[in-house]
Amino acid sequence: MADARETVRRRLGGALAIARNTFREAMRDRILYLVGAFGIIVLMSGKIVGWVSIGEDIVVVRSVGLSAIPFFGAIMAIFVGTGIIQRELGGRTIYTILARPVARWEFVVGKYLGLLGTVLGATAAMSVVFLVYLAVVTSVAPGDPVGGAVPPAAFGWPVFQSLVLSGAELLVVTAIAVLFSSISTPILSAVFTFFTYVAGQFASDVMLMSEMLAPEAGAPVGWDIRRILLEALYRVMPNLDMMNVRLNSVHGIAISNAQLGWTILYAVAYAGLVLVIGCALFERRNLP
Repeated sequence: MADARETVRRRLGGALAIARNTFREAMRDRILYLVGAFGIIVLMSGKIVGWVSIGEDIVVVRSVGLSAIPFFGAIMAIFVGTGIIQRELGGRTIYTILARPVARWEFVVGKYLGLLGTVLGATAAMSVVFLVYLAVVTSVAPGDPVGGAVPPAAFGWPVFQSLVLSGAELLVVTAIAVLFSSISTPILSAVFTFFTYVAGQFASDVMLMSEMLAPEAGAPVGWDIRRILLEALYRVMPNLDMMNVRLNSVHGIAISNAQLGWTILYAVAYAGLVLVIGCALFERRNLP
């Protein structure tokens, strides 16, 4: 038992050491700061867009902010994460790492944790900027010029739920980026990850199309290849749409705590499964 605990401790220590190095390397990546700066600019532009709709300033600021944060977080994960393993292969530094008592799965898990920490840290910084900006805008907002309604509170449970689920979404996107990075080139990894991310945003639409192809009551039941493919695609693709509660949050509507918990659990389970697949594929990969 003591030997098993020591082995687990050593393995986790190796993965965490790689994660710390990855975090430091990613923080020096210029793309990270470029995307982060652009994301903050977009957050600030919400008020300008809000002036177009008089009396809807706060709604527009919330909508722009809550939509921009997960999007730019995903862009960071895609552009930084899809080359995170290939850089080690290209620089031949992976041989130095694997020459130590470090398993390949520790390398992949460490890269994932380091990248995830970087992306979530940058996203948290954008979230703080957004909340401060929203608080300032809310405090100076004139309210509804017609009904004289009081502007909605800047800090509320619905907004917090949206930000938490944005982090859950990035949990999945980062795992997908590391998966493709472990088996393909940076360009192809970025393309595959981006299209998977976009497809995940429309997961509910895929299921809806499948239901539309269902036979009517009383009709003979047969094999419909279109419906089978759509259902298979829905089961395999990440359901990022279920993590999108921004429309509710914009209008101050909170989801249930049960839905919040199950959505986070789904994100953790899906990211874990993708990471396991990535580790298994990287174990079988012939290194150049």
